[in-house]
Amino acid sequence: MACPICFFRDDYQRNLKVGTFDFERFEERLIRYKESFLYEIGKLSTLTECTCCKSFNYLSLEQWTEDFILDINSNLNLIGDIFDDISLCYFKYVTENPRSSINYLSNYLENNELIRKVVNPIELVKVLFRARLKGDFDPQKIEEFYHIPYSKRYLVGSQRFSVSGQPMLYFGSSTLTVEKELEATTDQLYYSAFLPNYSDIYKFKIFDLKNSINNLIENALPGILGAGINISYSDCDPVSDRSKTFKSDILSYILLQICTFPTDKKCAFVPEYIIPQVLTSTLLEFGFDGLIFPSTKCFGNLKENHRFASHHINAVIFTKYNAESNYDEDLVKKFYKYTQSEKQEITSNIVIDAIEDVVNIHKSSNVNNNDYIIPLVMLKLQIEYLEGSKLNGIPYYESSTGKVELNLYMAVIHNMQEIITKREALH
Repeated sequence: MACPICFFRDDYQRNLKVGTFDFERFEERLIRYKESFLYEIGKLSTLTECTCCKSFNYLSLEQWTEDFILDINSNLNLIGDIFDDISLCYFKYVTENPRSSINYLSNYLENNELIRKVVNPIELVKVLFRARLKGDFDPQKIEEFYHIPYSKRYLVGSQRFSVSGQPMLYFGSSTLTVEKELEATTDQLYYSAFLPNYSDIYKFKIFDLKNSINNLIENALPGILGAGINISYSDCDPVSDRSKTFKSDILSYILLQICTFPTDKKCAFVPEYIIPQVLTSTLLEFGFDGLIFPSTKCFGNLKENHRFASHHINAVIFTKYNAESNYDEDLVKKFYKYTQSEKQEITSNIVIDAIEDVVNIHKSSNVNNNDYIIPLVMLKLQIEYLEGSKLNGIPYYESSTGKVELNLYMAVIHNMQEIITKREALH
């Protein structure tokens, strides 16, 4: 039996969803997934009965999760209703029309205040990656890594959060995620990195479709409770008071899991993409600039990564049509952009030392360099959370995937150092 920490992990839910692949119709898979979800969540074990107890051995966390289980058991009918409500979005699409489905989901999200779930801008200031299969193009031209040109929108196929003919910018939070999404290996790809400029994107309205329940019970609470801060499930605290936010939390979680339903096969019509595509249309009508969500791919070959690692996150940024250009020029200008340089023997220690050098320049300065230092701090965390992991048995940053990532990180660091040095010279 799974404890709450196990159950709310994305990989656990992925296995439940893959278990429905014997059913041909997606509507049947949704029903079977709901049944499996309710069955599994209705028999959750306590933390002390699970192997997770070895990693999260805090009495206060044990009590918190036990209270969480009680809340779950008293809301099983609500959970079932949420599944039915979100699944109805798909049924309306296939039995009525896309507009009916969009109107339904729009009203549902607004009535349940889920439309207010936006990403904190500081979370956006991270190095993001794009890649293309090797072919007849110049990989040193960054324009080759922009979204598909408007003049070639006929090349845009149906994707999870975008419809055919609508170019958008998809990013991965690591080179590994990019490889997983493109189902390719390092030697088959050319890579690029994009770093959002905080001053340009802090007003971005990005829908948050990440796994907030897992982030709370596996990441946030162990650190808080492990520091000796005593909070209970029912405390009037924004971190711990789940009793007041249970419905919105579980609604958001089920929406995430249905939107990230893995595909068994991809044809002209991909039923698993309908609800996420309807969500995209809804977000566009509400004036959103994009969304962030976890990858649906299996990361089973990555072992021993820190639980804070966010290597499996995708972001999709909506583009705005430009009649005078093939690209959304206003959007791409909001990023620092880098292409892959010649292979260099770079280690994670070299990258971290380079970050420290730039940070030390900033510490002795009176110039506001926040736009350039914050992403380096976030970058350092990205490295530290994956540094102890292994990809196919090889330390991540010694693998070909990790080496490409480090290579692009160094390009970012050198660029930030150059900018800071020039700013210092002007003062």
